[in-house]
Amino acid sequence: MIGCQVGDEGKLKVLTYFASQVAEIFASNPILADYYFSIIRPQGSTNSGHTGVVKGRTHKMHGVSSGIMYDQCFALNGKKMYIPVRKIVAELGGHIDHGLNITPDNFGIAANAHVTLDHHLKEDQAAFSLKEHSSTGSGVMQTSRDKYGRTGMRFVEWLDHDLTVEIFKEKMFKKGLGNWARRKFTNHFERLSASYDSEREFLGQFLVEENDILQDPRNLIKLFEMSQGSVLDIDSGEYDGITGSNPLEIPYLSEVIVGAFKSYVSSVGIHNRSFVTEMDAALADVLRDPFGEYGTTTGKPRHIGWFDIPQAKYAIDVGQVTHLALTKLDTMEEFAKIGHPIKVAVAYRVNGQRHTRWDASFLKRGVLKNNAVPEYIEVDPWERTVEDDGQTLTPGAQNYVNRLEELLERKFSLVGIGPADDEMIVYENPLSSPLDLILHQEVK
Repeated sequence: MIGCQVGDEGKLKVLTYFASQVAEIFASNPILADYYFSIIRPQGSTNSGHTGVVKGRTHKMHGVSSGIMYDQCFALNGKKMYIPVRKIVAELGGHIDHGLNITPDNFGIAANAHVTLDHHLKEDQAAFSLKEHSSTGSGVMQTSRDKYGRTGMRFVEWLDHDLTVEIFKEKMFKKGLGNWARRKFTNHFERLSASYDSEREFLGQFLVEENDILQDPRNLIKLFEMSQGSVLDIDSGEYDGITGSNPLEIPYLSEVIVGAFKSYVSSVGIHNRSFVTEMDAALADVLRDPFGEYGTTTGKPRHIGWFDIPQAKYAIDVGQVTHLALTKLDTMEEFAKIGHPIKVAVAYRVNGQRHTRWDASFLKRGVLKNNAVPEYIEVDPWERTVEDDGQTLTPGAQNYVNRLEELLERKFSLVGIGPADDEMIVYENPLSSPLDLILHQEVK
């Protein structure tokens, strides 16, 4: 499950739809009692919030795999995640208080995931404090910098108090400090490492070797829960206004890759990144308050824009997407209330040239932000999205979906018509084949 815009596409709503199906199959088949499925968060951190509604209860996820919401599911925070240890302890505690059962039997953190510590978070606050922040303040840039600079710390290393001190010392003492400074900083690092002891005691129980979960023959279905969206991918996104991970790249062979699109585009904080299709402020307000267009993690108001075809086509290609999902179609009814047409960006004009697809020049910093002008078509708004049967789109809503499909040259497999996991029109279930394999073969 990947996001094909700027994050906030409703990925967890779609993933919840799939996970609920799988959970029901496991619960209703006694032959599967000794087996389980898994939901893996391969990348990201608490910089990406997900909201899921399961059985009428709303759960807000920040740095924890949403697998904790289901029975017979193992929730894995994978090896490419950045684990802000104090925040994760607080989040897990909140979910436990909210009635979720979280134990080493259903939740794990990969041994080689990197940890985000207090100094990473402190350094990141300056970027977060900007009006148009370039960061969520979660320390991702700082942690990824240390990871790839070979000065970071893996989760399994951080669990070792003494090794944590040695890693702190090694990083600092490369600066050529004298003996007095070495003694002073050694004492400081001892105290600093000790300050994490309570978090170590709690999180240590969740240490896992990721491959043990992925290769476990009892783990029959693996769902991947990617964070953020294609525009923020550090390799394929709009440099340099991106994150420190790869929201577009599922790191394991996957039979099905579902790309999520919202019926419009939204992003919290754009700073040095373009937002070519941004609506004016009055139109954005039509959607922002009624539908909670504020960051799940930051609480800041999201920028809102029209559906962007050139960017969407690029995300589908780079993400090797096999199936498309459209969410929040029902929210577009708001434009009928004010009599305003719905726009769709079909091309960009950049420095006098018209582009209907992504161009290599867009990967140069500032090209889109400073030069791109969108070219729109208009679609009539509609008052009702779904007919009385609850499963058929009205002509107006269907017309919008048809136009998007024509422009993308791809069909939507699923269309979200509300926030709950079952408020979904399904034209093709991407999990039909994998689920059939489970149901129609003998599990050994």
